Amino acid sequence: MKYIYFFICSLITGAVCSQNERDTTIHEIIYPSLYTNYELAKSEILKLEETYGYETNLKYFLLDRSFENGDIEFFKAELTILVRDYGFNIAYEPEGKTYYESITVGDLANWFKTMYLKNHFIWLDTNFLKQADLQQLNSLKDKTSMYSKVRYALDQKVTLDSVQKQEQKKAFEDIAFENLSELYALTRKIDKYPTGKNFALIQNSFALLEYQNFGIERNFERTWILFEPFYKKAYLEHAIDYIIYKNYDNYSFIHYKNQRYGLISIFDIPEDYQGDLFSIPIRDLEYANKIKSDFNWKK
Repeated sequence: MKYIYFFICSLITGAVCSQNERDTTIHEIIYPSLYTNYELAKSEILKLEETYGYETNLKYFLLDRSFENGDIEFFKAELTILVRDYGFNIAYEPEGKTYYESITVGDLANWFKTMYLKNHFIWLDTNFLKQADLQQLNSLKDKTSMYSKVRYALDQKVTLDSVQKQEQKKAFEDIAFENLSELYALTRKIDKYPTGKNFALIQNSFALLEYQNFGIERNFERTWILFEPFYKKAYLEHAIDYIIYKNYDNYSFIHYKNQRYGLISIFDIPEDYQGDLFSIPIRDLEYANKIKSDFNWKK
């Protein structure tokens, strides 16, 4: 559980050593203000779009806040765009969303039904073949959750000797990588790391599947070898932000007590992990500096 906490903490705090302008805006302004200053978060996303194009995932995150803040016309306009241009599908929408009841059976239901039927078919007209891939991407979250539940249940209820525990651990690590291989096969098929900006809106994030494998030492590097070329392409196209690289460094520290990209400092690390270290060594400083230059990260 500590590994998962470490990952979540990294996303929330946004403490960094290197970012470019887009990363800085997302992680130092937009994310911290989403639940404290809605108007600031909204305005910063709109400004970001002037340079980098429609920010699909950020707008999707903002829907909850727009609805909660009574910004209904903006909410309707953005949801319409997400349906028409990015494949928002009511079938994949988590029922926990603040607006879910309103758009399905509540005061916005009539508006949503009319808007959705019209605009969903507009999206289907040019994206029909994406449907199966999008269904597969959205289902990865359920598969990851089931994996975690089964593993936890077995750990709690089944008594094994040390040899059996090791075999069970290896079996679960293999299953985690098999699940990830499903994402990799799809990534290879479409020749891009799928995101809302470059493929279609994915309403059930598969990020935990990736970080589940990052947290397994023998899966860590082979996961990165498979996906890093796709991460790099997506990053350079502004389809993702830098957080995947920062979390690589987080898990590199957990496994090896070093980092590759120079994105974390010892002050980003929970004290339980620091030991007697006063800084985090970078494996290859020349390589790290080259990446920072390629990505326009501050040095």
